[in-house]
Amino acid sequence: MMAEPLYTPKPDEMDGSQLAGFMRYCEQHTGQAYADQCDFYKFSVAEFRKFWSLFLSWSGVAYEGSAEPACVGDEVESATFFPEVNLNYVENLLAGHPERDDKPAVIARTADGSRTALTRRELRQQVMAVASGYSQHGLQAGDRVVAVAFNTDTLIIAGLAALALGATLSTAAPDMGVDSILTRFQQLSPTMMLLGDDGAPDENRAEQLVASLPSLASVVMLDDTSATPQLGIPVLRLAELSSADADGFSWPRLPFNQPLFILFSSGTTGPPKCIMHSAGGVLLEHLKEHMLHGDLRAEDVLYFHTSPAWMMWNWQLSALAVGASIVLYSGRVFDAGTLWAIVASEHVTAFGTGPPYLQFCETSGFVPRIEHDLSRLRVVMSTGAILRDPQFDWVIENVAEVPIHSISGGTDIVGCFVLGSPLVPVYRGECQCRSLGLDVRALDADRVTGIGELICANPFPSRPLGLFGDPDGTRFHDAYFAQHDGVWTHGDLIEITDHGSARMHGRSDSVLNVGGVRIGPAEIYAIVNALPEVQESIAVEQQVTDRLESSRLVLLVVMTTPGSLDPGMVSTIRRALAHGASPMHVPRLVVEVAELPRTFSGKLSEAAVRDAINELPVRNAEALQNPECLTTLVAAAKSADERPVLGSGDDTVSALCGIFGELLGVSQVAPEDSFFDLGGTSLALALATRLIYERLGHDLPMSAVFAAPRPNALAGYIHRPAQDSRDTLVLLKPGDANERPVFMLHDATGDVLAYSVLADAMSGDRPVYAVRARVLDSRLQPDATVDDMTSSALESARSVQPNGPYTLIGFSFGGILAFEMARRLIAAGERVDKLVLLDSYLDPRSLGALRGWWFILVNRSLVQARRFVAAPMQSARGMWRRLRRSSPVPDSEQASTPRAEAVAALTAREQERYRPSPLAANVTFVRADERDPLQCDPVGVWQRATGGEFHVVRTPGGHNDSLTLPHVSQLGKRLSALLDEA
Repeated sequence: MMAEPLYTPKPDEMDGSQLAGFMRYCEQHTGQAYADQCDFYKFSVAEFRKFWSLFLSWSGVAYEGSAEPACVGDEVESATFFPEVNLNYVENLLAGHPERDDKPAVIARTADGSRTALTRRELRQQVMAVASGYSQHGLQAGDRVVAVAFNTDTLIIAGLAALALGATLSTAAPDMGVDSILTRFQQLSPTMMLLGDDGAPDENRAEQLVASLPSLASVVMLDDTSATPQLGIPVLRLAELSSADADGFSWPRLPFNQPLFILFSSGTTGPPKCIMHSAGGVLLEHLKEHMLHGDLRAEDVLYFHTSPAWMMWNWQLSALAVGASIVLYSGRVFDAGTLWAIVASEHVTAFGTGPPYLQFCETSGFVPRIEHDLSRLRVVMSTGAILRDPQFDWVIENVAEVPIHSISGGTDIVGCFVLGSPLVPVYRGECQCRSLGLDVRALDADRVTGIGELICANPFPSRPLGLFGDPDGTRFHDAYFAQHDGVWTHGDLIEITDHGSARMHGRSDSVLNVGGVRIGPAEIYAIVNALPEVQESIAVEQQVTDRLESSRLVLLVVMTTPGSLDPGMVSTIRRALAHGASPMHVPRLVVEVAELPRTFSGKLSEAAVRDAINELPVRNAEALQNPECLTTLVAAAKSADERPVLGSGDDTVSALCGIFGELLGVSQVAPEDSFFDLGGTSLALALATRLIYERLGHDLPMSAVFAAPRPNALAGYIHRPAQDSRDTLVLLKPGDANERPVFMLHDATGDVLAYSVLADAMSGDRPVYAVRARVLDSRLQPDATVDDMTSSALESARSVQPNGPYTLIGFSFGGILAFEMARRLIAAGERVDKLVLLDSYLDPRSLGALRGWWFILVNRSLVQARRFVAAPMQSARGMWRRLRRSSPVPDSEQASTPRAEAVAALTAREQERYRPSPLAANVTFVRADERDPLQCDPVGVWQRATGGEFHVVRTPGGHNDSLTLPHVSQLGKRLSALLDEA
């Protein structure tokens, strides 16, 4: 019996969709009639040439030349699409939709809520200007450009400018290790590198990369504030390139199959493969997915949570071609509400994420539809891992009654094989349909339908051009066509259902898909097998259902000295992977075994281990020379998994070891193991503080775990005397102990993690301390007023600097504390040489009674009223669903700890009460260029309260931009200059 749909589109939604419109267009031009999407899908694969030709015409792609022939050749491996067509990918992204020119095209957000927006006109002009500048410095079609940058608007500007000229673009995220980046980029011999990696963990990253990439002719710095590195080759500034004259630039029309992106495989058997994608193939496939499957339109706002290290970054770019706005986010995910707050504030209509984040929200008890206004949201997308049946229910009950598009494809085709549709229902655990024009099938060893290998049996435009550095195509053939003759073999297991949807069943090859990130075992082996204590190893993905993740990474090792895998060695392995590759490469379970399975040709068999670990029939058992070792290694893995977690006792260190182990899926955690070396992420950090509160009763700020990530250090922090005034101090930058320190005062969150990047961006030898709120720490007596908070902050500062002169910096609410600290110090006869207020807002009533109340009534009443009305209605709807389905949802009150909620209430109340009194001091006010319309302009009030000199320094972006990338470098430079003044 067919399951009931979870969501069924309404008839008017279906009829008004772009897919329905394109079906009618095809009916007119073919004389055929299509009963439904299933019928239309059959046409799209049986007559794929006609389908793609009609779509090229209907979609409005700007091109020149002849659209015939649509495809030359019938073989998937060698067919060529639209050989007579010339186009420019970037022109199609930016030059159309003139009615959208003055509306946002790219909205960039950072971890603390800051915002930068570029209209379509501004983005186009900057891209054209930078492209002109690139040309003047010798960049031309066919050159290869690489980038190491965060997910920012500057990367999009710089990257699109290179693509506009016909160069290829390859991107990496700064949190990847230098060695991992070089295994990719060294294969390309790039001529230009884009760098925007402020805050990256490796020092001297630029020097290391340039020294190892001798083909580079120039480097483009994406930020305009940091010091220019001496690299031995020209270093250009994006800001200078953007100011060039764009009027003389025209879009060069290049071949349909001009290389556009070079993306990288996970690296299963060696260095990652360099997969070349064509401009026309990417554009056409993405337009089809956005317009037909996603029904994305010019009025839509798309936010897919991604990074430049993932092909979804490339996928989101193409949404500009339909005129939609795209939202970027760069920074940590501090809690379950981080991404939903962006969805709400930016009026996102299409939101994409992965199962790990949705699972984190569910585990945290967070209910987005109650906490935020999601009325504009019309679709939720998920990819990167299998979206389980219960997660579909969670989205409908806790987010919105909208279609859930579970999509799957990959870097190999920079697109989707299965995805969503506006015309068919959503079933739990299923991808709605197969991608139009792609003959996707499930094959097993007998070539029958059912659960089997995902293959594509017909040519398609987004099939890669090939692999870079593979002139005869041998590696390309071996990667995708050797396993099954004449068809594309993708490496996934798929099941096609009776109603045309699809269920994904994980990988069928050696690629690891852990936490939504695909990882190549070769990168793990290169690091682990280089350790002299390890003889050989195999890494596999294990499906799990009783943890926070749907799968985990298991590493099986044969030790050089049998029996030598102790907790210290496990920590060494994890630490090497965290620093040499990335935290995602860190295994959740490390198991010592006597031997690993080998084929008769002597090769290690990852497939056999993966099947055995997941309790599946071993498909190649007859090809193994030692199949009996599988039973032994499975038993060893179970024994290691069931072994008591180190630290399961009652003492604090053991309890913290147990919490870290449970949270990260690690069976043995030693007291000296770092939370982050074990694979801890920002999501896990937020959850760790909540588990510590629930299990141990210690309500700690996240910065406590951040500053003391090892169980023994964190236990020492917890058990230090509560009266120790240094407990609120976080040393962000050690500096020279003989130099006077700089003190930064906490903002409205009470915590100080946001200052960490700023401290790193500041030059000089002065130590930098941040003072967090006492109320965040359950060991300390909480403060109740600004006066109390000022007293505590002053006591903390004087514990490391008894006498002046003092340097005080405060962001937002922290500016109030810095101002009051300065008043106390000056009254006590101390000197304050620097007082810096970083965009510190005040209550509107500080403007004066009449003006303040008018501001509140006009600018805030409607917002508050909408929240007041919306929350009960959403809560009532959620209650009805829970009663109807008998599926209780965790209480949203559990999403944060009591003290985190207390500090928010306290700072909001005290900011409302606070009125600055005159202070005889010099003050520097750092003012954000983009003002929050819900906040009054405080500059006049602060200036009136200042008895000395009052200087205003401007910083780009919104209220919070000063502390986040890409603007933090500029702020750090300005603050360093201020502190250096006599």
